Amino acid sequence: MSTKGKLKLIKLIFLLVFCASMNSNNLNAQTLTENIEFNFSSHQELWRHLIWLQYYETSLSTTIDLKNENKLRIYGSIFWVNGQSIANNIQGISNIEADRGFEILESWIQFESNSSFSLKFGIVDLNSQFDHIESADFFINPSQGIGPDLSNTGLYGPSIFPYTSLGLEIIFTKNNWKISSGLFDSNSRITRKLHPEPNYKLSLDEGVLFISEYSTKQRNIGVTLGSWLSTHENNDKYPIGEPPIAFGIGLNKISSGIYSHLYSNNKNIDWYLRVGSSNSNTELISKYVGGGIIYKLKDTSSFGASFGSAGFSKLYKSIFDYRVQNSKHPYEHVIELSFKTIESKFSTQPNLQYTINSKGYKNRNLLFYGIRVTIEI
Repeated sequence: MSTKGKLKLIKLIFLLVFCASMNSNNLNAQTLTENIEFNFSSHQELWRHLIWLQYYETSLSTTIDLKNENKLRIYGSIFWVNGQSIANNIQGISNIEADRGFEILESWIQFESNSSFSLKFGIVDLNSQFDHIESADFFINPSQGIGPDLSNTGLYGPSIFPYTSLGLEIIFTKNNWKISSGLFDSNSRITRKLHPEPNYKLSLDEGVLFISEYSTKQRNIGVTLGSWLSTHENNDKYPIGEPPIAFGIGLNKISSGIYSHLYSNNKNIDWYLRVGSSNSNTELISKYVGGGIIYKLKDTSSFGASFGSAGFSKLYKSIFDYRVQNSKHPYEHVIELSFKTIESKFSTQPNLQYTINSKGYKNRNLLFYGIRVTIEI
């Protein structure tokens, strides 16, 4: 697709959003400044061997009330991260491990109709809507936030932190169920890493990711079923054997996967389970099982324990066979214990994680301990 064609597509989608949400008498007499919301958060982490991670995020949003209970939301967020790897394992240790730098996390416009339908377009974090378990946000390990069977798909992963890309989301909600679907430019991050380009540039010719999710909740029990399909197109820009080598590299192929959540929210205890599976010939992680439990000691403190087991695929074994060929159980396991105390806008969270068979090395078991301090304004 030519540059002019991409710009026309972006303009067309914005036009469709506005046409669907507005007519000459649709807007109420409200100004943008009356509904502007500003948020700032700072995460500081100190791990063993004096590894210091820093993450700062600022967001700005506004909501415009339309007629017939319709709304138009505009949202943008940026972040800076100091970038450092703690363990160099498959599942990671901290969900703010990333390349050092400043980046746009999200920048989108969303039309909401009667709380039953919404359409969102822009730079979108896929994980804010898909494969996301709210209770799992308590934990620090990245695989609790999004399963590694999905987070590793494509050349350098889907549209998630720290490299997001253009996406389109459609959500239908009714009573106790919700259906969500999204189309994302799946490989913008690899283009920008090796051939620098902004994440608002559309690159559908290099691959896309389509994802759909159904969720329902009855009383305190919720269930989610999701599936995704992505394309990995190489077009000779990234020769085999050269970077990227860290993520799924079954190039010029179609990959797919499924996942499911089962979770419960009670007065003092939240728990959840997640299972996922992806194409073993095109992804590095083909199976995943994880879960966690959080006990609320009182209003300001909670204790939680989680586990995550990532199964290495045929592709991973073919590339890194020396790591897993002697292992009877080709999985990497991570166990996490965490305690969090919240006082107003300030929280502290001591954390302990133990990895087993890290990256497939048999009996390479590592212990990590640290603390996260968070300030939110």
